[in-house]
Amino acid sequence: EVGDDHPSYAAGSAHPRYPALSRARFLPALGDGACAAFAARCGPGRASVTVGTSAAVRGIVENISDDWSPPPGLFAYAVDGRRVVVGGALTDGASALGWCRRLF
Repeated sequence: EVGDDHPSYAAGSAHPRYPALSRARFLPALGDGACAAFAARCGPGRASVTVGTSAAVRGIVENISDDWSPPPGLFAYAVDGRRVVVGGALTDGASALGWCRRLF
């Protein structure tokens, strides 16, 4: 769930060209990766793995500081003012599935 501290909740802020939207509530677009991480209930000590044409491992880091950055080689995107989704990706998810089948 996106917190009330997310910039998309700025009250009374609308573009001057669209005054009728001054009371509208806007929600940010969320990517499928962020949604998958929340659906899997990621958090401290818990990550999710999604496999398709590509593959990714994602987790959620909470209570980040202003100068926080992801470890080298990983991606991160903000969910709200205190949480980010952090992960790593593979471009060939099918190979990862094949490797798992051979291994197990």
